[in-house]
Formats: sequence, C-alpha cells, structure tokens
Amino acid sequence: MNVIDEYLIYISSVLNLSQNTQKSYSEDISDFIAFTSINYGITKENFSGSFSKIDTFLIRRYIAEKNKQNKKKTTINRKLSSLYSMFNYFLKNDYIDANPFANISRQKTEKPLPKFLYYHQVKEFLESIPCDSYESLRARAIFELIYSSGLRISEACNLKISNIDFYNKTLTFSGKGSKERQVPAGEIALAYVLRLMEQNKSNYPASEYIFLNPSGGALSDRSVRRIINDYFDKLSFQKKVSPHILRHSFATHLLENGADIRQVQELLGHKSLSTTQIYTHLTQERLKMVYNKAHPRA
Repeated sequence: MNVIDEYLIYISSVLNLSQNTQKSYSEDISDFIAFTSINYGITKENFSGSFSKIDTFLIRRYIAEKNKQNKKKTTINRKLSSLYSMFNYFLKNDYIDANPFANISRQKTEKPLPKFLYYHQVKEFLESIPCDSYESLRARAIFELIYSSGLRISEACNLKISNIDFYNKTLTFSGKGSKERQVPAGEIALAYVLRLMEQNKSNYPASEYIFLNPSGGALSDRSVRRIINDYFDKLSFQKKVSPHILRHSFATHLLENGADIRQVQELLGHKSLSTTQIYTHLTQERLKMVYNKAHPRA
C-alpha cells in the first residue's frame, strides 16, 4: 500500500472525518500529485521515495501555478492546509524528518466589505412597514432602533425596558466583564418603541423585554432575520440582506457625515479600531463613485 492511500484510510477509519471532508482532502491531494507527476515525476506510487524532492521551491511553484490558474486564495489555502495535515501524519510516523509545508505562508485574502444601504434605501425600507398590526409595528420598532443606534441583532432582541432611558434618549447594555456600553437612540425610533410597549402592556403585562415572540419571551435572532427578509423581498431594489445591514448602514452614514472614527468605534462597541476602519473603505469607495460620476475630467 502506498503512503497516500495509507493516509486516506487513516482519516477515514481513525479520525472518522465526514464524507465531504474526506472527499475534499482526497481531491486536494490528487491535485498536488497531478502537479508533481507532470513536473517532477513524483507519482502516487513512488511518493514515499520522493520525499526529499518535495521542498519549499516545489511547493512555491505549485502555489504559483494555482495563482496562474486564477484559483481563489481561499481555495489555495485549503489545499495547503490539506497537504500540511498529510505531511504532519508522515512526520508523526517517522516517514520524514520535517514537514515541508510548515514554513509556507498562507495566501493573504481580502476581507469582503460589509454591505450597506444608501439612506434613501433605508428610508424606503422602513417606510414600507405599514404598522397596521402588532407584528408590523414590532418590525418597524426593532428596525428603526437597530438603524438608529447601530445595535447588534442580539442586543435588540434582548433589549429590556430597564435598558432604556427615555428622558436622556439612551440605551445601556452590559458587556463582558460587567462593562457597560451606552448608546444614544433617536426620537423616531423611541416613538415606535413606546407605541409597541403600550401594546405589550395589554398583551404581555409581565414581560421585561421590548421585542416579544408570541409566548411573551424575547424575540429570537432567527425570527428577526426572517422578518427583515420578508419585507426586503417586497422592495424595488434587490440586495442580499441581513439585519446587520442596518448596523453597517448606521456606521457608514455616520462616517459619511463627518463622525470621528473613534466615536463610531465606541458606538458600535468594537474593541479594536481596526474592526471599525473597514467602514472607512466603504465611504472611500462611495466618494470615488461620486467623483467619477460628477467630475468632468474624472
């Protein structure tokens, strides 16, 4: 039995990996062997006798070929991870003295920019919710508040009456280590919240939460995702959305209108400024679009 088949049996019988994972490993290994076979004469059958030929130079040439084929960086990194795991098995079983993939850097991947809505789209979305039933009023209130204060979905779902200071127009949350985060809330959002609370008093007088499910408990994240998709499906603009798109829009619109990035960081509750800085890329892209469209010599 060759060492490749030995390894594939190992991940199947000993590690008991899922069928999909086994298939992925097998395809990644076969792709590498196809490369070594054509370029170096290293086949599945003579693989164990060719370990000394598989060095940093060979691996980097393999990566270069994948890049030339326009493979995604994530795909290349997955292949490298599969091969690293196989060679680690060879190392642990004393087939080799060192793993040649150990010092190979992974391909740098660009983080996708968060999606956001322009203000007129936010306005169209919010005003499309009729508020002619308890459910639609609840939807309008929660989405107004998420956009108004940049809330996470979980923060909105778990919002309690005690978290809201209507006089000072603020919301207070307890974070990790009992650290409090306080954010402002807009008048329009709070007006809808008050209307919802009046109905909650009649239907669920004992509940401490604002956004309630039919049993009087806190509304779930999944329910919010379903509700926002239901309303977006009816709108004229097509965009794959999630409740987070309102939080992303909140941050983008603040920066576009001159807010300091550190203030936005505090409002969003980000520990690291680098997490918030991704929104500056959105505003820069927007400025480029405006410039290219409006400047006569752009």
